[in-house]
Amino acid sequence: MLPLMDELRSSILATLALYDGFGLPLTAMWVYEKLIHPARFAKNSVQPDGWKLSDVREMLDALIEQKKIVHINGFYFLQHSRVSFEDVIEREKIAAQKWKQLVRLGWWLQAVPFVRAVFVSGSMALGNPDTASDFDVVVVTRAGRLYTCRLLLSLVTTLMGARRTRHEHVAPDKFCFNHYLTDDGLALSHHSLYAAAVYNDLISILGGDDVVERFYAANPWLLQYFVRVPIHRAYVRKTVATSPFLSKVRMIEEWCLNGALGGVLEWTLRNWQQRRIFANPATRAPGGRVIANDRQLEFHPHSAEKAILEEYNAFTKQSGAFWNYHEADSGRSRPR
Repeated sequence: MLPLMDELRSSILATLALYDGFGLPLTAMWVYEKLIHPARFAKNSVQPDGWKLSDVREMLDALIEQKKIVHINGFYFLQHSRVSFEDVIEREKIAAQKWKQLVRLGWWLQAVPFVRAVFVSGSMALGNPDTASDFDVVVVTRAGRLYTCRLLLSLVTTLMGARRTRHEHVAPDKFCFNHYLTDDGLALSHHSLYAAAVYNDLISILGGDDVVERFYAANPWLLQYFVRVPIHRAYVRKTVATSPFLSKVRMIEEWCLNGALGGVLEWTLRNWQQRRIFANPATRAPGGRVIANDRQLEFHPHSAEKAILEEYNAFTKQSGAFWNYHEADSGRSRPR
């Protein structure tokens, strides 16, 4: 087998192992689109640009013959995957129903001032939610109105009965606003394979394509982890239907809050919200990350990153197909 094919084999195994940690088996197309960059573990420089879908399919067949992976009705699993085909089918049905609810609720978000884009992340973006799953979202706001937008977004979704609060351990079909970015602060500072997988799979439901393009342009580090960025495509995008009326409401609200009064309100809300955030014991608890500054709000006091990467690293170590390879977390799993 040629060295380049050796790297493709390792890349496929690594990709299946990573997404197995997320509870997601992959089709051949998904493997091709989500391939982990071989530069993560290759001894020598590798340029995977020439890898085609047919090469991936051929290698998947070879791995089946080697009893490294199994194939069931179009999905590829690791030999000892914790995910079953029955789980996959059930979660596809659940996802279809939840997406209808998410898009219906998301329609109202276009009335909230200073919202520039809404991305769906987590299990909904991956397509494998369970009945208890909420709607993890990343919100892009206008610069200088981050805290105003957060408050108004919380008020609107609370009135809708569609916001997960910090006191709810389980909140099916409710929005979980765990990450805000301003449109002049789209670059993410915490990098890891886990983070790259999460942000590669974002699905835009609200906002122009220019915001999507600017987000990925601001995060070229993603190409250090994956062969292709972004890996989501138009055929998996679910978008909220534009409402001229709600858009007009938003424009009027923004006009009212654009001046000096809006600046004072933002300053007041920033100080108030940051005091509450930093006074919360969860902000300082180990095992997560909470950020609150002028360009970003991130609320991940608890994260699966450490567990998923530990499981991934255990697989790559035991497989014997990787050379001195270990993926570090983004710092989220260390006390702050």
